[in-house]
Amino acid sequence: MKRKNKVLLSLLLLLGIIVFSACNFHSIQLSTISQVDNVINKNDEELIADDIELEISNFLSDFRGQYISDAVKIESRELTEGSTEGGEIVRYKNSGGAVLRYKLSYYGEMGMAEHNYHIVNNYIYYSVLREFYSSPIYMNATDVLYRTLDEAVLMNGICYRYDKLNHVFIHSGSLDVPYSSLEELSNLFETSELKD
Repeated sequence: MKRKNKVLLSLLLLLGIIVFSACNFHSIQLSTISQVDNVINKNDEELIADDIELEISNFLSDFRGQYISDAVKIESRELTEGSTEGGEIVRYKNSGGAVLRYKLSYYGEMGMAEHNYHIVNNYIYYSVLREFYSSPIYMNATDVLYRTLDEAVLMNGICYRYDKLNHVFIHSGSLDVPYSSLEELSNLFETSELKD
């Protein structure tokens, strides 16, 4: 009798595990399907994260080579808006005059943010590094408490946030991108104050 109870209990436990696993698998499938619906489409095809990563990696490698060989012209100006402690916009151009990158740095009492816009083919690779300080900068013992990094692709004025966990680019309104086009960045640069 005890043996039958143990076998029955084992079978019920096994059945419970199977049902629980099936429910979780279905939930994961639904979640994945809804994420795939939001992935960037290019000519009705999914733009695979691997392809974008490879293009970005190649662009950054080329940029580094040009930078090292002094083929990149660097211009910087002061940003007077958007930060309590000031900021800077830097424009990087190749020898042909094409803009390769804009870097915007904003400084504040309790942290800083560095926004990078790399112009890759028909889109902009955007990244923002934010640092949060343990105390205000006017104190002697200020230290970086933590950092965050967000990445996205800006295409046709739309922000697609990079979801590293699921390895996809997702249409997102949640990532706060200060500027989403080359025209906006160029206007910002041209209207900013020259550095002394």
